[in-house]
Amino acid sequence: MTVADSIPVAHKSKPASTGMLTGLYLNQAAAWAEQSVIVADPDSAQSERRSKRAVCMTIRKIMLAVAARYGVPVADLRRARDSRGGNALPRMLVCWLAHRLTPYSLVRIGRHFGNRDPKTVAHAIRRIDALILTDRVLADVVSQIEGELV
Repeated sequence: MTVADSIPVAHKSKPASTGMLTGLYLNQAAAWAEQSVIVADPDSAQSERRSKRAVCMTIRKIMLAVAARYGVPVADLRRARDSRGGNALPRMLVCWLAHRLTPYSLVRIGRHFGNRDPKTVAHAIRRIDALILTDRVLADVVSQIEGELV
């Protein structure tokens, strides 16, 4: 089914009372819709993959997998403030995986970690992205956890 098929029938054909410009606009909109189906947008494809994976994926499941891998209690990952600071990497990893595997917004992800600001979640995602590029051990751990979850 193409996007043009999803346009209501009333908009496909030009009624007698419709002006010429409106008819041209509707015809152009239908032609553009056909073209947009042909051109693949990588961002929309990634978004579609994320939403398909997220059918059963929850932040809770991600937290449990990361907590088991790092030997950290889930309560420590959810805590608003970490006095020891030793759980920062697992917490950032949960944020990164939640952003990657679920359709949740940064605000919603932050709520699972003691109402953290979305900018903090975005910083965690950027940090893990940078660490994956430089730390091969972390990249392997991330791929193992992701394999368990997907």
